[in-house]
Amino acid sequence: MRKSFRTKVIAVFLVSVLVCMLFLDLMCGVFLKQIFIFDTKRAMLSYAEEIETDMINGSRNINSILREMNDSYGITASAVDGEANVFFSYRLFIDDDIKAAYKRWMASYLGSVAADKDKDFFIEAKNEEDTLEKLVYVTRTEQGVFLVMSMEIKGIDQDVRVITDLLLVMTVLISAIGTVVWGYASRPFTTQVEKMSRITGKMAKLNFEEKINYDSPDEIGMLAKSIDSMSDELKESIENLKEDLEKRKCTLRDLAHEIKTPITTIRGYTENIQYFCEENEKVQKYCNIMLDECDEVTALINEMLMMSLLESDEYIRKAEKVNTSRLMHEIIIRIGNEFADEKIDVQLEGAELLCNADLIERALLNFVSNAVKYGDKDCEILLRGKAEKDRYVFSVTNCGAEIVGEDKGRIWEAFYKSDKSRRRGEGHGLGLSIVSRVAKTHGGDVDLQSKDGKNTFIMWIPLDNT
Repeated sequence: MRKSFRTKVIAVFLVSVLVCMLFLDLMCGVFLKQIFIFDTKRAMLSYAEEIETDMINGSRNINSILREMNDSYGITASAVDGEANVFFSYRLFIDDDIKAAYKRWMASYLGSVAADKDKDFFIEAKNEEDTLEKLVYVTRTEQGVFLVMSMEIKGIDQDVRVITDLLLVMTVLISAIGTVVWGYASRPFTTQVEKMSRITGKMAKLNFEEKINYDSPDEIGMLAKSIDSMSDELKESIENLKEDLEKRKCTLRDLAHEIKTPITTIRGYTENIQYFCEENEKVQKYCNIMLDECDEVTALINEMLMMSLLESDEYIRKAEKVNTSRLMHEIIIRIGNEFADEKIDVQLEGAELLCNADLIERALLNFVSNAVKYGDKDCEILLRGKAEKDRYVFSVTNCGAEIVGEDKGRIWEAFYKSDKSRRRGEGHGLGLSIVSRVAKTHGGDVDLQSKDGKNTFIMWIPLDNT
């Protein structure tokens, strides 16, 4: 199934948003807890400094500071002496277990280098599963009072989960909303791109009637103007070429007709000379040569006129329903008249064709004539026809040298001769070109199969050409 440019752009946008949000969610899961712990440590240090300053100044705002710590960060703090007796505390009640914990944390502090060198001292308390459970900060003021601060890590874990879940929800919402918004926002752009694609497709088929007519200062507008301008220039150039080509065709047809008259005259005088000089062998010989040359030129003129008429598609307007049985009957009669001494087998399967019977007959006779001229004399020539799916295939097979390389591709060209040294009487190089033109005039084509000492020339046309 073909995917439009608009669909691809929306898909890229959606994937980009999802990847970014999922990456952000992953980073939050990995680093957010550490960021919270770092921020909590920073807050503990700041509040400890503020409490110590308040104690030095004799202020009585310590309880309000402790309340603010708990409200803002969930930090529980107490000011105690060496025996864990409380001076100030946010806790309403301190039992023996809490005092024991205070003593244990203060002992750890006093046993560390932090107590002597006035360094920050944090304890990361873990449970039996070795999972961080509580963050503790201990320091001693100049008055000898210990400040003990603690915070439950499970609160941080809960915050991280909430934020992570929120990011997941936001990822889905942003993706959905962004897809809808981008779909509508990109519609004018993709509509013009689709229109350009359709119009350039018509231009490829030489249809220059439709224009984009999109006036915008952006790149799409500039491209649209360029395509419209190119369409006008191509249309004008092709019309000029067609006019010039038609003039050349008319000149060729007129020239061919003009040549036929003097050729006919020359032939008439030559035949008269033969009649009056019947006893002169040398004159008879020369006259026969002149008559052969007249026939050669007349045949060439007729073929050129045929090519000219085929290029104008004049004959295809005379197409009609033709049964291949009738066509085979006519061809057998023509072959009997023109190639009476040749071994030619004709078999055409029955079918109804919409075609110009005269052109098809002419093409098949050209096939046979070519096979007679350039095939082995002792080999039977096979003319076959059969229906294959939606087309009817004619083929002529003869025995002869294999046709390969450049010759295989160019034998259908007008005036091309694979053997440059062959005599003029063997053809003008227009026979197969006429066959190709007849096939294409009917919407078909030609082909050549050459192997094992046999050459098969193929022409096919559609079974229904309407």
